[in-house]
Amino acid sequence: MTVAERPPEKGVAPFSIRGALVLAGFAGICLSMAMGIALLLWPAVVPGLARLAHAHLAFAGGVVPMIAGAMLYFLPTLLRVPFREDWTIALIAVLLIGAPIAMTLALLVGSVPLMGLGGVLILAGLLIMGWRVAVMTWQSLGPLDLNSRFYVTALLFLSAAVLFGVTMAASPLTAIALGVSHGTVRLAHIHLALAGFVGMTVIGTMHNLFPTVLGRPLAHPALARRTFLAYSTGILVLAVSFLGDLPWARRAAALLILLSAGMLFVNVSRTAGSYPGRNVPAAHLLLGAGYFFVWVSIEAVNEFLAIHGKVIPHVLAGITHLGLLGWLVQTIIGAASFILPVLLLTGGSAHPDLGVMAVKMPAMRKILQKGAVWRVAVFNTGVLVLFAGWFWSKEPNPVSVLGVLLTVGAVVHFLMAVVRVVLVARQEK
Repeated sequence: MTVAERPPEKGVAPFSIRGALVLAGFAGICLSMAMGIALLLWPAVVPGLARLAHAHLAFAGGVVPMIAGAMLYFLPTLLRVPFREDWTIALIAVLLIGAPIAMTLALLVGSVPLMGLGGVLILAGLLIMGWRVAVMTWQSLGPLDLNSRFYVTALLFLSAAVLFGVTMAASPLTAIALGVSHGTVRLAHIHLALAGFVGMTVIGTMHNLFPTVLGRPLAHPALARRTFLAYSTGILVLAVSFLGDLPWARRAAALLILLSAGMLFVNVSRTAGSYPGRNVPAAHLLLGAGYFFVWVSIEAVNEFLAIHGKVIPHVLAGITHLGLLGWLVQTIIGAASFILPVLLLTGGSAHPDLGVMAVKMPAMRKILQKGAVWRVAVFNTGVLVLFAGWFWSKEPNPVSVLGVLLTVGAVVHFLMAVVRVVLVARQEK
């Protein structure tokens, strides 16, 4: 009997492997933020490869399982096919949760080959997930809709990124044997993972989720299709430009990605009409789209003016954190504020208890809404203050410390609400 077929306890939401993936992703991001605080405040205490561990824990241990869980929840609905949480979904969860932990520990002890083994296990989890997605696509009643195209393309980009990562971990000589430098493979790895996988997933989700949160249709569906074409082409051209050392292709890719970010922001802004105010999930999503456009604009200017080499490293770190916190973490909080109650209450069941949902859903929404307007303000103030602190100095300073405290405080406030929501989902009616 699969997890989805087991009857839940009376009045209790069924256990969901997909929900466990999402919650594990939250945990990974929290641990990464704690490691980032340690790196900022006590840089001499942490091991030499801790910065790599911080980045990989945030992405491989946080973002990847979270997106995988959400994607496995969205795709069956989008493709209009039945779904069961069987042993393959459990194996995906074990690989995508366990391997990043092993990878992080390997980096903390300085073992790059062992980190590569973790990458191989993550790739195995993605291949199994890709097989499940392919089966669902085959069973679908029609051609892939736009959101599904975003998700499938995102998985392809992530698989390529992990493959490049494994290549680097195996040996620098492997890249040279393929006719490319270790540095170019590293750049392709980073951009396929972050801009390719995360970007495609977030943009695809935004086109579907933002109108749902607001309860109105997307303003420009045709613009969403153009965004998909421009962004996917831009990421592909960007990866090729790194591997082939083609500066003109990097600039072309920067223009395509900037155009995509602009089209996304115009679409969600026109859909919203005005600032959503007390609709907190919509506010987070709209602000996230704005940060994405600003971040991509800064990177495009850097590319065309060729100033990356002239910018102080800690300023580049500030720009990176502006994008990752303002765009990615903010979008995750906004999406989770809306999706998490539904995901926890439906679980892996194809026939959720509507009575349980009717009783618990309002209570869970109320928990997530409490103090949320202030949380939006504090979080975004923290992001901007931290950005200013990185411009001041790479060393801990009052501005950067204040930014960390504000941002982390807002995230902790949200996580406390998440814990309460999970407890409500698990308690008897």
